[in-house]
Amino acid sequence: MATLGPPQRVGPNFTAARNPTWSPDGKHLLLIGYTSAKAYEESAIDWWLVPTNGGDAVRTGARGALVNAGLRALAPSASPDYPIPACWSATANAVLFSAASGDSYNIWDIGMSPQTGKASGVPRRLTTGAGNDFDASCGPQGEFVFTNVQTRTDVWSLVFNLDRGSPKGALERITQGPAQRGYASLSSNGRYVAFSSDQSGQQNIWIRDLETGKESSVASSPFIELYPVVNASGTRIAFSVFEKDKRVVYVSTPGGTPEKLCEGCLRATDWSRDEKTVLIFGGNPYQISVLDLASRQQAPLLKHPSYSLLYGRFSPDNRWVSFTVRTEPNRGHIAIAPIDGPKPVPESAWITITPSEAQDWANWSPDGKTLYFTSSRDGHSCLWGQRLDAGSHRPVGEAFAVQHLHGRLSYQKGGWSAAGGRIGLVLHEDTGNIWMMSRASTR
Repeated sequence: MATLGPPQRVGPNFTAARNPTWSPDGKHLLLIGYTSAKAYEESAIDWWLVPTNGGDAVRTGARGALVNAGLRALAPSASPDYPIPACWSATANAVLFSAASGDSYNIWDIGMSPQTGKASGVPRRLTTGAGNDFDASCGPQGEFVFTNVQTRTDVWSLVFNLDRGSPKGALERITQGPAQRGYASLSSNGRYVAFSSDQSGQQNIWIRDLETGKESSVASSPFIELYPVVNASGTRIAFSVFEKDKRVVYVSTPGGTPEKLCEGCLRATDWSRDEKTVLIFGGNPYQISVLDLASRQQAPLLKHPSYSLLYGRFSPDNRWVSFTVRTEPNRGHIAIAPIDGPKPVPESAWITITPSEAQDWANWSPDGKTLYFTSSRDGHSCLWGQRLDAGSHRPVGEAFAVQHLHGRLSYQKGGWSAAGGRIGLVLHEDTGNIWMMSRASTR
């Protein structure tokens, strides 16, 4: 077995860097890099070529070409959804990537100079046909392989005794059809589920009555709408809107006229039990605030000088809040804190519940004695639960598995909630094959 050397940091000047792939000479990494200290500043993101010897990174300029071509990545997300580099073909001096244009995802390429590290020309589509093409891998003679996948993204429901921590049935598909859906939010009575969907052509917010099966649009908009959070009775929904270069949180009744709650706050995550306030997060680093719906005034609830705090959820008695502490770009922990004392709640009062990744969060059981959360601790993103001591609210015993998702159904951080005797979550269902293609046939 070969002996590995010590890890070496490359590209130290990025605010965030991810999805690296090797250059043909093995001396550089091509990656998505973000250079701003502000959140969601689109001009600060691009593909960068980073030498592994500690030299200066080169901005490739690929972002401009991708934007001009109208190409986007897998789905709208919390980050600008630019395609990620998959592999670099030495024979063609081009980088392959998967991108959406219209209703399908295909393999594309764009010229890339190994000498200058600059992107050149316009993106070219290499594959066509049914399904979606992902995960290109380049061969030595210009050939490449990729995965052709048929994907369904639906809201699923698991009838569950949330206080006892036991299922009362099997997973059931709630929505049907080819649309992309995300961020399921259940009303407290378990009758309604709100979610984002592009079934009308644009990603907007919808709500479904689980008793009658009727679906209706909450608020149509030419802008992307995401992250709905529904109140207890299902009559009002707060959600985020991507309005050009800023994020805005609105609230609306189904089919009503949306009301603007705040600009610059990234996302609402829960309603208070009296429905007079909502929890939101935003800022740099993220902090959790309470937003009064009548006055539109915000009051900081949880903040930290260097950690981002997000995904706040009120406990059933409205005396505690669960939240995610993001200590690194993709690592942190889930914590809870009492909210009937001084505010912002001091860090000394926080109780750590479980390790987490960046997009994991918790939901409470109705009796407040169990926290449910997503975790990849077994190598897959699954649902877990953690008992809490009734007096101290500290964890009791080990976390227990609620629902494993290791097969054709997978949870890919598409959003979930727990309420009304059920768990609602957005799952991906993939079927597909591996294909090989010669670049000569794409000319």
